[in-house]
Amino acid sequence: MAVGTSAALKLLVEAKYTEQLLIELSNSDDTAATTKDDAKILLACVDTIAGFQINANLIWDDTIEIQNREITWGVILTLRAYKARADDVKNLENWEEKLRTGIRLVTHNNRIQPSSDGQTLASLRPVGSLPDMDRINLDSIIPGGTPSEGDDFPPGGLSRDN
Repeated sequence: MAVGTSAALKLLVEAKYTEQLLIELSNSDDTAATTKDDAKILLACVDTIAGFQINANLIWDDTIEIQNREITWGVILTLRAYKARADDVKNLENWEEKLRTGIRLVTHNNRIQPSSDGQTLASLRPVGSLPDMDRINLDSIIPGGTPSEGDDFPPGGLSRDN
């Protein structure tokens, strides 16, 4: 697992989205800006990673593409939400809900993994065959079964014609 950092996320966002979009989103109060505000983008990355950890209940792993897709989009939504417009804040909340109901359920390690400390070994009998303890007692009463030697269960035995 490669734990992603805010600096790595910033580079990922800069590679994925256009310079113009990042200039507009990181300078929401300065429409005449010609360069992106790196500090604001980095803060959005920090906030997004924290939101990802809280809502997806995962540590962002930058080698998992589905996480990269979601977290880079989260940075854009976070930058938009910094403007405090109701629609932008609602979009960020919807993204967080998607993490809780989608990503967490799909990629989280909360599945119960099979494990055992038992000493029992798997049977070598074919699938569907009776265990040895039942074979001795029940073979004679199962249609098509073969009577076991010394088997007198049920008392008096059963005829195969019954």
